[in-house]
Amino acid sequence: MDADREEPSELLERRLMLVASLSSVNAEALKANQKIGALHMEIQRVTIFETNEDEGTAGEVFEDAQAKLAKAEAELANCEERIEALEDEVADIDRRLDAAE
Repeated sequence: MDADREEPSELLERRLMLVASLSSVNAEALKANQKIGALHMEIQRVTIFETNEDEGTAGEVFEDAQAKLAKAEAELANCEERIEALEDEVADIDRRLDAAE
């Protein structure tokens, strides 16, 4: 075997680590999605009921929710990028494992 080529056991070990990382990042993405959903509900609540509340307070709550929503959406986008990169690495290892057979 060439010195450049990794043993299948090394590839499998690396793949296992990547799958664990994928699981972790997917959990982060799920949390970000849940946060986004909750913030959308908060924005709707404030929008619907703002006539019953002090306008200044409602505006502050709305702006705070919008800022938190933007942050959560950025977190989700980051997770999606990381997931894509990890999936590409897993696919590369799978191709190398197939070639090693």
